[in-house]
Amino acid sequence: MHSVLNNKLLLFIVAVLLLANIAMLIFFVGMKDASHKNHRNDRSKSPISVFLEKEVGFNQEQMASYEALRQQNRQKMKPLFEDIRVAKIQFYQLLRHSAFDTSLLNRAALTIGEKQKNIDLQAFQNFRAIRSLCSPEQQLKYDLLVPGVIEKMWFSERKGNSRQKEDSLKNKNS
Repeated sequence: MHSVLNNKLLLFIVAVLLLANIAMLIFFVGMKDASHKNHRNDRSKSPISVFLEKEVGFNQEQMASYEALRQQNRQKMKPLFEDIRVAKIQFYQLLRHSAFDTSLLNRAALTIGEKQKNIDLQAFQNFRAIRSLCSPEQQLKYDLLVPGVIEKMWFSERKGNSRQKEDSLKNKNS
């Protein structure tokens, strides 16, 4: 009789533990799905979108106008990036030649520079167009914050171009 009671007690404990494990599994899977949805929504927004919304204070109408500008800019930038990609491939194909004219190398480098100039001019035009969406108060914030955002985008520390390194180089050369 004592063993039957022990078996029932053990069976009850196993059932409680099983139910607790199932409840924890459901809880963690449910939380994981919710966090992935929020993470996916944040990832679908560009860093500039998040910046405009949170730092500059764009409303929904301004965000919709920005998204339209963003799509137009993508369409304009796509061929520019393709042009520079092709120019760089052609530039580095000059490595194949055992003897080549340095003027040919310089022309190819100038072509890359011209293509990069076109990209930068288009990016500048895009930032100006975004600025035109701002109210006068937002323009002040935009003007103060955009240079830092651009610096982080293009010259972040993970790319090895921190401002601190630039400053230390300037001090060494002075």
